[in-house]
Amino acid sequence: MNSSDLLIIFIKAPQKGMVKTRLAAKIGEDLALKLYRAMVEDLLENVGVSDHYDIQIMVMPENSEEEVRNWLKWPGVITSQIVGDLGIKLLHAFEQGFSEGFKQIIIIGSDLPGLSSSHIKQGFKLLRHYQLVIGPAVDGGYYLIGLNSPQPQLLTKINWSTPEVLPETLNRVHQANLPYYLLEEMRDIDEYEDVLALWKSIKLERKNFLHNSRSVLHEILK
Repeated sequence: MNSSDLLIIFIKAPQKGMVKTRLAAKIGEDLALKLYRAMVEDLLENVGVSDHYDIQIMVMPENSEEEVRNWLKWPGVITSQIVGDLGIKLLHAFEQGFSEGFKQIIIIGSDLPGLSSSHIKQGFKLLRHYQLVIGPAVDGGYYLIGLNSPQPQLLTKINWSTPEVLPETLNRVHQANLPYYLLEEMRDIDEYEDVLALWKSIKLERKNFLHNSRSVLHEILK
């Protein structure tokens, strides 16, 4: 523990048929797996080295830590996500991080390769003034959640993977009168239309931006 700030990244082991299943229905399991691996690799290049926060990776399924470590050559902490729905996983991750002495924790998934260390640092800076920071996703969920204290009422009994995730979460935030901040809305990469949007954004950026994802997207869309 080198910092009071902890970034936790939820990652799935790169197993065919187990990642990007909605996208795989359109482009096939092989390309979906290839894109998933590329996006995670790009994400870690963007956020995985920082003097400002500690980083831990939490994987699923259970006992896939070594598979992910060998894939990513990750030298830091890798643990398994607890069994349960996303809310249970998030709650456990937050509680574990706070029990280890971290004061501010941000959790992200692996569906947004363009997320950068500046987004993460902004989130931690905001957590010094707000109890909750959320990065809203276009699909009605969120791509980032940050807390400076446990808030189990925000994470339990949510109808996950629906457009109601963010509205229901904010309803509970208002009921609890929690100071919060919404970051810019961004697009998770789950559907084919998300792939098209990602490709459009990549073409507008510098040539080496998301170079792993760029290569696979070119293969998908050629």
